[in-house]
Amino acid sequence: MAKKNIVSALKILVDDAGNGMAEAQYYLGDLYGDGIGVPQDYMLAHMWYNLSALQGYENATDQISSLEDKMSPQQIEQAQEMVRDWNPKK
Repeated sequence: MAKKNIVSALKILVDDAGNGMAEAQYYLGDLYGDGIGVPQDYMLAHMWYNLSALQGYENATDQISSLEDKMSPQQIEQAQEMVRDWNPKK
């Protein structure tokens, strides 16, 4: 689906991630980390991976470590602050 219609897939991921679904948060982190369908943004990728990892999604932890190699300490700190400030949709 994502290859054929990235806009529809992205909308579904954003909705599911916003509702706290760990797997959707992980895949949204992938999209931001790679810049697929969205502008590449390591801080947003880190935030989504972190939210997913906090729910026990194991693959997210590896992605966070890999991503942090590409980020400044200030970017990492800001991404962690974004996690603290994040609230799921209601």
